[in-house]
Amino acid sequence: MAWKRLLYLAQPYPDNYTDPCFLSQIKRNTTVAKYSYWHLVDHFSLIVLHLATVVLVELTFLGIYDRGWDPVVPMVIAAAGVVVGMVAWDTVTGKKTPPSTKNSPKIKTDKWNTVRSVLVVILIVLVLSPVLKSLTRSTSSDSIWALSLILCLFNMLCHDYAMDPHLAAYRPILSTNLSLSNALVLASRLSSSLHVFCFVVFAAVVNILVPLFDVGIRRSNPNSRLHHIVLFSFYLAVCVATNNLFGPGLVLVWLMTMAGIALMLPAYFLWVQQYKNELQGPWDPAKPIIRRQDS
Repeated sequence: MAWKRLLYLAQPYPDNYTDPCFLSQIKRNTTVAKYSYWHLVDHFSLIVLHLATVVLVELTFLGIYDRGWDPVVPMVIAAAGVVVGMVAWDTVTGKKTPPSTKNSPKIKTDKWNTVRSVLVVILIVLVLSPVLKSLTRSTSSDSIWALSLILCLFNMLCHDYAMDPHLAAYRPILSTNLSLSNALVLASRLSSSLHVFCFVVFAAVVNILVPLFDVGIRRSNPNSRLHHIVLFSFYLAVCVATNNLFGPGLVLVWLMTMAGIALMLPAYFLWVQQYKNELQGPWDPAKPIIRRQDS
């Protein structure tokens, strides 16, 4: 009697019997995805971009709070970046949009709703600036710095990096709230309502609008180089701010750290992946197929 892979059938074989055909049916690493080095570099560059946005907001606050930077300058630069980004967005998405729908009322309505939402948020921040300035008046500065550090760390850990924006919806809800909370906490230590307003607007653009813009660009046109332009822009902005505040020593540390994340970690990932040994055979749990009947 030939052995059969049926548990409910009484067979003249011991319980620990292994049929010779069992090993021939085992497959190795059938579900392991193969990555190229430069594909992984693109993925890890998203981590670098998010770190750059978080660090840039912290450096800008330090410059305004401790070095007397004019808070209007970062806000104006951020506003100009928003305008340039909207033009670039229309250019990139326009190439993917059929000519018959480019001037459709729905698209025009969506653009107007976006602009209106931004204006409403700016107006709310402007009205609440005097309140935000005195938000943590009774709290010591050391507690504020520690709280800001904790918020930044959780922001980096909980951010939705959307390495493949086509597979899942982009939901940066937690990281957005952490970024906004950090901006409000830091803004409460500034000296005037103008400083608070300019810094909060700058932080909102950098920490909220930039990630949305980057994900939208990569989703609408994966072959576009706008992601790399945004990445290097913030990379250099952090270098300039760090050099003005601390000198070239920390700039070198920043460059080496980000280069290690973007270039060394993908190589390490590929090196570790060669030791992955996943076996799948006929005894692996089967995935149930649930057939739903329409009532």
